[in-house]
Amino acid sequence: MAEKKKQHYVPKFYLRLFTADNKMLAVQNITTKKILYPVPYDDHCYKDYFYGKDGVWENQLSDMETEWSIVIKKALNKEVLTALDVESIKKFALYQRQRTLAEENHSIQAKKALLVEHSKVFLANKGVDYDEETVEKICLQHAKKSITPAESLQFAIDCLKEIDDLSIITIEYNTKQKLISSDVPIISINPFHLQTIGYGCMGLIMLFPISPHHLIVLYDAKMYP
Repeated sequence: MAEKKKQHYVPKFYLRLFTADNKMLAVQNITTKKILYPVPYDDHCYKDYFYGKDGVWENQLSDMETEWSIVIKKALNKEVLTALDVESIKKFALYQRQRTLAEENHSIQAKKALLVEHSKVFLANKGVDYDEETVEKICLQHAKKSITPAESLQFAIDCLKEIDDLSIITIEYNTKQKLISSDVPIISINPFHLQTIGYGCMGLIMLFPISPHHLIVLYDAKMYP
């Protein structure tokens, strides 16, 4: 069980794409502005037992990451991608978008806010005084219990069909300035649907670097011909 304790929410194969000699990373902490270099890539973007102690999701992700690593290497080598390869890249993008620590924290805060609003209405109907500090503390506890990485990954499974129709392009940057990645590698935007990204909404764009000079873009070709 010890070997499964250190569970990455950004896979090691992906972090390695941005290392020097497949070993070391340069890392900047955005909050503190502190830069660390060189640091081992596998010492970042993980949390102990992030997916649980049973190893179920950790083992499944390990198998998928082996496949994703091969396909992304093909994209880097400018090999022709098959339909299955493209499907695999879309799966990586969606799973990776959902599996980060930042996504979990965002979902917890959203769930907490919803519970707080329900609590306000419930207490008002009961004629009970609203104790903001107590209610927020209880709602946060319930949100943390109900939101898990496994739940987020299950959501990714349910949404896979929503991005089936996205087209793909790999852009190569011949520039002095290099691309960087982060603990949230997948960027999702939708200029036509500003309220939320919406995997099933027209206009979705998902993009992520796969090296300091290569960017994969998944996009709605109906909206961006």
